[in-house]
Amino acid sequence: MNKTVRKAICSLTAVALLQLPVYAEIVKVPAGTAIMLKTTSEVTSSSTVGDIVTMAVVQDLTIDGKIVAKAGASAIGEVTAVAKNGFFGVPSEITVTVKRVTMIDSNMISVNTAKTVKGN
Repeated sequence: MNKTVRKAICSLTAVALLQLPVYAEIVKVPAGTAIMLKTTSEVTSSSTVGDIVTMAVVQDLTIDGKIVAKAGASAIGEVTAVAKNGFFGVPSEITVTVKRVTMIDSNMISVNTAKTVKGN
């Protein structure tokens, strides 16, 4: 059965120390910083490993009082695991790994974090 997994707002955390130029400054985004994202492309139970998932930043990402990523900025991820519906009503699970997020200077930074969502 092809059920659409609800578009989810999820808190994802960057796992690397990143350096971002913001208005001629270098701003370090500490590992573990939460980046609120929502999917902007459909992820369904028929999604397969390797499918690209587009996302958007939900709220401004601020570090030391400086906005480094604006709400609405794009992010790119990839489906990295899919467990199809099982027997006896076991829901499907899809894991999306976030790969890049667009910063305020239009550069994309690499992140490495994942979120698994269970279907209905």
